Amino acid sequence: MRRSMPVILPVLSVVICFFALSFGGDTISPFKLFSPENGMLVTQLRLPRIMSDFMVGSGMAVTGLVFQTYFRNPLAEPFILGVSGGAAFGVVLYMAFFAAFPVPQPVFAFAFALLTVFFVYKLSGKFFQINVGALILIGVGFNFFYSSLITLSHALFSEKFSKNVLLWYFGNTGGNSLSTAFFGLLAVTLLSVFLYYDSARLNIYQLGDSVTINSGVNIKNMTRRVYLTGSLITAVTVSLCGTVGFVGIVVPHLVKRFTGTDHRISMIAAFFAGGTLVALVDTLSMTLFFPMEVPVGAVTALVGAPFFIWILKRAVNG
Repeated sequence: MRRSMPVILPVLSVVICFFALSFGGDTISPFKLFSPENGMLVTQLRLPRIMSDFMVGSGMAVTGLVFQTYFRNPLAEPFILGVSGGAAFGVVLYMAFFAAFPVPQPVFAFAFALLTVFFVYKLSGKFFQINVGALILIGVGFNFFYSSLITLSHALFSEKFSKNVLLWYFGNTGGNSLSTAFFGLLAVTLLSVFLYYDSARLNIYQLGDSVTINSGVNIKNMTRRVYLTGSLITAVTVSLCGTVGFVGIVVPHLVKRFTGTDHRISMIAAFFAGGTLVALVDTLSMTLFFPMEVPVGAVTALVGAPFFIWILKRAVNG
């Protein structure tokens, strides 16, 4: 069963995402999705949204799985290193001062996310020789710094401004065009493939540093690849769709219960399981709450928080 999951999950993901296109404000027959009367609705609204859902879910799940292994922390998730805070602050600056400029909002978010990636990496390397504790502590420090600036902006600007920032921060996959969603999904997929390059090394790394070093694995180089690639995936997803929480924590734990700890299998499973889960949750939310727009990140947190507590409870009780 475990060996067949990398084959079963991709097929299952495609089937589920295809049928998810049928649901929304109005239900459309799967056989009439691309008919003349429905083609515009599907290609301009539903397909970009499903692709964005899959991009966020797959990227967060595979990054969360790798970060939990690398940091040896079951609570590690993609936002732990300050990237989401940097992107959020970029959006705040854009909304406050640059909304009239001919530059898309995701560009600002991505730029500040990349700046955060750069500074966290350089500071941890310069002062702490790029160790795990340094990356986490500096990343958390940047998150607190950005949170204080965002809180200050809420106090200084209008209520409408605060509401727009809050809605973005909790995740919105419905605002991307088809081309933006496609290139975002392509970027996350390629970066995930690059992250998969270290899957066998991560299998060795989880056995301990001494075993890893004796096996000839260069931990410093692996750290650089894991940190930069995982942070880039996070930067892409957050800049395009905001912060979709709990996917990067819950999905890896669920996947490992079925696949075990072999990253050559679990990373593929996490990629497709995470993408499919967010697509399902967002489709269900969009159908039940129509015509209201509910941030997908709020729904994933609402579903994920108690589920995560249940996972931890079962782990503690054996």
